[in-house]
Amino acid sequence: DRRVLDAGCGSGILGIVSLLWGARSALGVDINPASGLVSSDNARANHVADRWSCSAIWPDEAFDLVVANILAPVLIELARAWAGLRNRPKRSAIFIAVTAEESGLRGAQFYATSPIIPNGKTALNLNFDSFYPFGRVKDVVVNGAERTSVFPVVENVAKRFNLKIKPDPRPEQGHFYRSDHFAFAKAGVPAFSINMGDDYVGKEDNAGAQLFFEYNAKNYHQPSDEYNENWDMGGPEQMAKFGFAIGLTVANQPNLPTWREGDEFLPARKKSQGQ
Repeated sequence: DRRVLDAGCGSGILGIVSLLWGARSALGVDINPASGLVSSDNARANHVADRWSCSAIWPDEAFDLVVANILAPVLIELARAWAGLRNRPKRSAIFIAVTAEESGLRGAQFYATSPIIPNGKTALNLNFDSFYPFGRVKDVVVNGAERTSVFPVVENVAKRFNLKIKPDPRPEQGHFYRSDHFAFAKAGVPAFSINMGDDYVGKEDNAGAQLFFEYNAKNYHQPSDEYNENWDMGGPEQMAKFGFAIGLTVANQPNLPTWREGDEFLPARKKSQGQ
């Protein structure tokens, strides 16, 4: 007889399963308008439409259970590799799976305002976002890294991995201010996301842009967004190793990174460090 909140619900699968397992009601929250239509269709198809609702506004009420659909393998393998390092880095690493990004960065915002390690002593937030199972790439997008003192490290690691740093291919979407790293940036922590580029190994030029368009149009937040045995996870593995190398390098540097002079987040960094 529980009330369930499905945060960043997408197609509503977790909330709907909760209803099928006996929950009294379920509310899905997602800022994507398509999610409301798709999840409602799925609720009707599973005969639970009378107990399902979807909203773009985060509710100001308590729920018995909060669920979220998070892809964890990359995070788990990164943490496993870090814990297995023979030579311990000078700084620790925290691996966080935050939820409700599409409901207003709720999980990231919660941690950034109540961190385990004070933000002023946190070196860097690396956010892993938008990894697609279409193979390895020749380029990488690190939008916002150039605003931090970490950028020379990013450039060096990209060179070691034979990756070209590419500008944000879709700046009109305002990705820097929509992804989870933004919550950390507002708290002063140097932060940016690591995203795969569009130039895929062994594929024609602009193949990545076409793959992105087709996925967004045909699968994103739709019932068709499901596992496919033809997926090539070489790209996500490549990005995980790339980010790991950046994190390890920064963890062994003597000085804490910061934002570059004049950046909008530099005052928050200085405040977090008592300057």
